[in-house]
Amino acid sequence: MAPNFVGVWHRPAPFTPQIRATHRDMTHADRIETYMPRLSQLTRALMTPLEGFLAARVPTPEAPLPQSALRQQHLSPRLVIPTCEKSREETEQGWHHSQGLHLARQERWEDLSHLICQFDMMRATTAGGTPVPALLAQGARADTARSSHPAGSTKALQARQAGVLELDLVAQEYPDDAATALVAILAHIDLGWAFRGEGWTSEMAVQDHESFALHFDRANTLLDITEARIAQAEPQKDMPPVAALAAARCAALPGSERPSAQVVGCYDKLITLDPGAPCHMRAFGNHLLPRWFGTYELLNLEARRMAVKTRDTWGHGGYAWTYMDALLVDERAYEALDTDYFLDGVRDILTHRPEQHLANLFAAYLGVSTRSSAAQTGDTVAINRA
Repeated sequence: MAPNFVGVWHRPAPFTPQIRATHRDMTHADRIETYMPRLSQLTRALMTPLEGFLAARVPTPEAPLPQSALRQQHLSPRLVIPTCEKSREETEQGWHHSQGLHLARQERWEDLSHLICQFDMMRATTAGGTPVPALLAQGARADTARSSHPAGSTKALQARQAGVLELDLVAQEYPDDAATALVAILAHIDLGWAFRGEGWTSEMAVQDHESFALHFDRANTLLDITEARIAQAEPQKDMPPVAALAAARCAALPGSERPSAQVVGCYDKLITLDPGAPCHMRAFGNHLLPRWFGTYELLNLEARRMAVKTRDTWGHGGYAWTYMDALLVDERAYEALDTDYFLDGVRDILTHRPEQHLANLFAAYLGVSTRSSAAQTGDTVAINRA
């Protein structure tokens, strides 16, 4: 039996695929209409969590600061002044001192000698005018001044004597090395002053006076031997440290037989060799005081002569350098002082060598030292005012 169909069956229309326009076929207006809604939706989806993240990081507004805190915040840049804990001069001195100490501890005497001779030939100084060979030699003998015993005690002095004896033996092992002899010479001078102390000669114990004389005699003997060998020796690779040895000769004057007759000649030779080191003129002025080997008249005369001698290096500064330490320790040195000439010398020093260390040195000297070390005469008032 044939099936019973209900209704009329229609043949379906043929399938025609719809081909969408590609991105290339779209016009600019079509692209905007197609893509802009999607981009806006995507932007909103991304900004929602980002806004929450930024809101969590932004601090909430704080309460306004009180007036006192605002005033402090305003004044802090003016009140908090940056300072330098270690000056350039201290850094340079410490570096050369440590170098000398290291080479001595390693017993590298030839390397130490080479450095001392090279720097002496260059007349090298630190920014403040301290001779570099003196710093190297000071570091090389620094261990002789260190002791586990109390300073000034008998055991401490005995330990220092043992250290100086070792340096003396090293100098004998290197008989042709003037720099090594220099270290031993200065070590004997240091130890002599350790026995001498800072009191008057009349207050010294007889044994201390003998020890003082013994070490200064040894220093002068080593100087004589070294200078004689330099005069007889043939030219070597390293020039001997003639300026440093001349400074050691001046330092050994307190142990000489006729220091008053030698002081001018010794310092004149030294300052001729090394006019750029002011420490030599300062020591010269101190040794020209009556308490040492000179007179006030000789001090004034030599101060003027040093100003002429070192004019190319310091202008009139030689006068100020020569008087500087003498004024600190003896008030009567002001009696012959030419104040205007002295202040001109200070200005010339800072003009020829505008170093911060020297500026600080004279600021302290003129502002504090002269006021406390001398009566308020017309000269000292003028110096303090400057």
